[in-house]
Amino acid sequence: MHHHSPQTHIQTMTNVFSKDTLSISFERLKDHRIRLNIDSDFLFSSRKSRLYVNEENLAAEIETLWKSIKTKKLESTVISFEEIDWYDDTMNTYKTPVVRMQRNLKKAHISHQERDSIPKDWGVSLRFVLTDTSTNTPLLEVIKKAIGTHLNADKEEELVKKLKPFLQKKVERAMIEF
Repeated sequence: MHHHSPQTHIQTMTNVFSKDTLSISFERLKDHRIRLNIDSDFLFSSRKSRLYVNEENLAAEIETLWKSIKTKKLESTVISFEEIDWYDDTMNTYKTPVVRMQRNLKKAHISHQERDSIPKDWGVSLRFVLTDTSTNTPLLEVIKKAIGTHLNADKEEELVKKLKPFLQKKVERAMIEF
């Protein structure tokens, strides 16, 4: 008898993030480029189990997201999954997908991380690298496209405030939590 793994179908990137655990952070890389991190618990994870994600769907979502973003400042994006609290070692290793898209790639590139433990839960991490910018417009565009309605007016205002000293290079990093 075949046992089919439940495959997770991701409709839009917004559906990937759990609003209660969402955080957005910015850090400046050595060459002044900006890394934007969007992290949260993974909405589809079944607790205390292996992660099942349809990686072709995930890659298609990343490509769609990439094409929807107009700013020329965006260089690359990568989505991966993080273990939250170790739970149990398994005898078998298994893989979780890492999907990357960057300028000059026609299609998203799928690679894998080897896992050998089952966590209590799964987190999802979406990272973008952008060339240096002194305005928040490209960053806000990327965030809005990635998390959609999770960014309400209040959060956007908080974000703009936190970004100001960061974009002026007065601080190395900035962060907001939802």
